[in-house]
Amino acid sequence: MTSFHQLDGGRSSPQKGHMLSSKSRGFTLIELLIVLSISFVISAFAIMSIQGALRDGRVTTAYNLTLETMRNTRQLAVDNRKTYFVTFALPQTMQVWRQDQGTPALPPPVLLNTYQLPFDVNFDTEPGIPTTATTTPDGFGTALSPLDFDQGSGGGGTTVYFTPDGGAYDLAGNVNNGVVYLAHPGDLYTSRAITLYGLTGRMRGWRLYKNNVSGTSQWQTN
Repeated sequence: MTSFHQLDGGRSSPQKGHMLSSKSRGFTLIELLIVLSISFVISAFAIMSIQGALRDGRVTTAYNLTLETMRNTRQLAVDNRKTYFVTFALPQTMQVWRQDQGTPALPPPVLLNTYQLPFDVNFDTEPGIPTTATTTPDGFGTALSPLDFDQGSGGGGTTVYFTPDGGAYDLAGNVNNGVVYLAHPGDLYTSRAITLYGLTGRMRGWRLYKNNVSGTSQWQTN
């Protein structure tokens, strides 16, 4: 006797086939959602990493621009045997000027260049940076201001005059030691600093790190 199963050719019933097909589609959809979710998470982390790298790159650009502007202005003074000076203005501006000597009176200074830091980097002292005389870069001041030249006259100066001898002075002719700070606002460990020894015009760059042993912030030279 031929069984019903044999007459049917061993095929499953249409209802059973439909159920298997629905289950297959269901598992495929769940897997697709899982893959999409993982992709979104990976993309989010990638975007955050890229944004962080771009931000750090802009801070480095701002630091290099500030240091090069000061060094180039000093070199102009030495090469041309004239006084050149840099003025700093919050939050992001530097200007380079030439002071021509003449008789019977000094003429007005000549503006040579204006520079702007990248849009999200400022001359800035972030909360949490070291603020004692023994912990600030080269021991200059107590980080009360992002622009902190004129250390011999109370600090807070915003202009540096470079003379043909390569030294740096303030408007009154005093040796101008000081420091300028910059950072991405709101991000402590993007903080950078540049110190200036007025007598020689020597400059040093600094970067803020977290001491993993003590848990405190400290400056290290670049």
